Amino acid sequence: MSDLLQVKLTSGEWVIGQVQEQLQDTGSLILKQPLVIRIVQQAPNQYGIALIPFDPTNPEGTVEVFRSGIVARPMVIEKGIHDAYLQRTTTLEIVSNLEGVK
Repeated sequence: MSDLLQVKLTSGEWVIGQVQEQLQDTGSLILKQPLVIRIVQQAPNQYGIALIPFDPTNPEGTVEVFRSGIVARPMVIEKGIHDAYLQRTTTLEIVSNLEGVK
């Protein structure tokens, strides 16, 4: 999914979503199904990542993110985050091992 974008907002939140549109007049990005990336503790000294809807009242919707609210973005989205986003927002199932496929 080449239009997937991960950004860090001035609030400190990391957000990932599909770029639906880039508004030329305001410089804003319209993100479809944006999710907040949260680090969660699973056990002592063990951490994982949770993907939480950016707008809990409309998790399937779109959000306008102003460029002035973005402080950073990685050049490449880590594969694990990319795959987790796809599994959370689509009906796709990520297959990591094709040994059993005939």
